Amino acid sequence: MYLPETFISKRSEHGYPIWVIDMYMEIGKGRTVVGDLIYQLKYAKNLKQSERLKIILRHSMIQLSKFPDDELSMRSIDAVVAVPRSPRSDNPLPPLISQTASEVLGIPDWSENLTRVGTDGPAKVGNTVKASMFRVERSLTNRRLLVVDDVYRSGSTMNGVMTSLALAGAQSIVGLCLAKADRGMN
Repeated sequence: MYLPETFISKRSEHGYPIWVIDMYMEIGKGRTVVGDLIYQLKYAKNLKQSERLKIILRHSMIQLSKFPDDELSMRSIDAVVAVPRSPRSDNPLPPLISQTASEVLGIPDWSENLTRVGTDGPAKVGNTVKASMFRVERSLTNRRLLVVDDVYRSGSTMNGVMTSLALAGAQSIVGLCLAKADRGMN
């Protein structure tokens, strides 16, 4: 199977494909361009960098929409859904990613139909994000969804969201993250 050279392909615990645009070092020297843009937007609150990130995201989405494998392709997606932010987070990246994907692919952004719930108690048990932490607010029966998030670390958040969407009836799910964090490289 051919993979675009610049992308990393992962699988959720249920076998759903997850595209990762870039690998970066999370701490220290050696961040990639995408890793530095994530840092600038998410932590340094430098929102002027959002246009640079949108250009990279648009280019990546166009490449992935031309991917020939139907299971991994973004050609047959009905809607995009951003991983919901925690109530205490002001991370601008998931909405930026979902809005850009919506524009590039010409599909609706259904992010408002997925909410984070259960703020009491831990969201994670060990290294697993509970699917019950997310509530789906609309029918997803026979829908093909693109789930987007900023950083892929262990995959537990993406697994939790994908499980909740599958339980709500989604026919197929493809994930997309900006970067795979690697804390051990520096």
